Amino acid sequence: MDTLSTNRGANAAIIIEEKFSRKGDDDERLLAGAQEAIDQIIDKRYAKGVEGYSTVVAVGIAYASRKCKIIINRLKQDGV
Repeated sequence: MDTLSTNRGANAAIIIEEKFSRKGDDDERLLAGAQEAIDQIIDKRYAKGVEGYSTVVAVGIAYASRKCKIIINRLKQDGV
């Protein structure tokens, strides 16, 4: 996990995973990298560390050179 931010007042947490693409910066590869970051958050159960928050958001970011793609998913209570 690259970044974890919580806001107790809003009862929310954000988990951010970043991937750097060495294979190029075309949109398809960057989207695949962003999805890989989301999959890592789910597979490694990073949301387990923020149990009890009503809102948990996973953010996958893939970047190369000056381009990036971002995927944002709201996770269920069980971290999926």
